[in-house]
Amino acid sequence: MPTVGFFAYSSAVDLVGNTIEEAVKSYSRKQGPGRIATWRENDIAGRFLIEPILENIRGGRCLIADVTTLNFNVSYEIGYAIGIGKRVFLVRNKAVAADEAEVRRVGIFDTIGYEDYENSDQLHELLAGFRDFAVHRTSVPANTGAPVYLLQLPFNIDAQTRIVARIKKARLRYRSFDPSEQSRLAAPEAIESVASSFGVVIPLAPANLEDARVHNMRAAFVAGVAHGMDKVTTLIQSGDD
Repeated sequence: MPTVGFFAYSSAVDLVGNTIEEAVKSYSRKQGPGRIATWRENDIAGRFLIEPILENIRGGRCLIADVTTLNFNVSYEIGYAIGIGKRVFLVRNKAVAADEAEVRRVGIFDTIGYEDYENSDQLHELLAGFRDFAVHRTSVPANTGAPVYLLQLPFNIDAQTRIVARIKKARLRYRSFDPSEQSRLAAPEAIESVASSFGVVIPLAPANLEDARVHNMRAAFVAGVAHGMDKVTTLIQSGDD
């Protein structure tokens, strides 16, 4: 049975996961040919989970992603789908308490836009109503004057100083998102910045750094876009967390 799309969601909230799985089952029963895949069917012991997920994203017509609770893997998958030109639909379970302030601070997902649902019946109706599978177009000229895009950390700590110094030592001009100057990273800005770059540098923030979670959600999205567009991508991690 052909895959219509892949549904990405966090496993952190059982209510959300169970609602999604029930809606997906209803879709398979009622909508005829085609199915929506989820990560649960690919959760096979001994297999690196990201491989079948990316295969499903590439093979389907769209990605549906739940952003009720922001999740690093889901953020990456949304970015990856956009990077390879797939249609992305975002949904949110408004019955679940969520940190809406965090969503606004990240900036990416509310600038893409999402649909609300409360139960599996409402979610099924949303799934059945998705009709526009037009791909995301991200064709922008290459920025030869500043070919590197840097996603800066929330604070100018020593690690960031060293990263900038190494880029400059390589005699590479760069553009950056600086959270000290911009409070939010809009999805169109991030996508265009990656699309116009030859290479992307993404430091991950350690958990004990203020605003680490907000930064790392942005980092996951930008990394996904970059990998989807097959850009040279450097992810830098400090510590083991």
